[in-house]
Amino acid sequence: MRFIAGQQARELKAFLRRSLKGPVAMHLWVRQRFSPSQQVLEELTRLSPRMSLEISTVGPDEEAAHPQLPELTVEGSGRGTLRFVGPFSGPELKILLQELSEVSAGWSSLPPFARRALRRLGRKVHLRVFVGAGCPFCPAAARLAHQMALESEAVTADVVDVASFPALASQFGVRVVPTTIINDEVSLPGVQTAAQLLLVFRILGMRMGSHPRKGWRHVAEPRVTP
Repeated sequence: MRFIAGQQARELKAFLRRSLKGPVAMHLWVRQRFSPSQQVLEELTRLSPRMSLEISTVGPDEEAAHPQLPELTVEGSGRGTLRFVGPFSGPELKILLQELSEVSAGWSSLPPFARRALRRLGRKVHLRVFVGAGCPFCPAAARLAHQMALESEAVTADVVDVASFPALASQFGVRVVPTTIINDEVSLPGVQTAAQLLLVFRILGMRMGSHPRKGWRHVAEPRVTP
């Protein structure tokens, strides 16, 4: 059975032809081959010559580097690392399709002040955005994190399927989706703006090579916007 076929495949092919400005390379890490995630991505890749997919099976000695599987890394002309963690299906595919134009071009539609600030980051930033099926606000939160990774090689942004990793969500106290975790220290429920995330980066001392505060954690009040 094909996941992308018929009219949907034709529409996606036309969409990719319009949207992709350059090559997009995807790398999928799995425990075993021939998973539904692999099939969806293979079908998507066949729709455009500008897309490529590499698949790696993770052995026991590699699990420390890839603790949550499946894991998909997406690379275009951007600077940082964009990842999807968990089974790649409907919600993740929707988020990826929304991002492909910027990923392939290597730049985002973030405001100029945010782009300048991100390129001055002096320390590594790890963003985990927990998302869930049926969440209307999750694509916006995921896209913002990935846009930040596009603009800065210091940023790694993971979009994590909350249903696939309940223990990880519990570890960070995730109660609503979307929730963004910054460097495993700060939890921000709801949809944030670029200015809000940059303010937290500054509080944590992530700019211009300064040292982050140890043991500091703040959970913002939920703020969900369309």
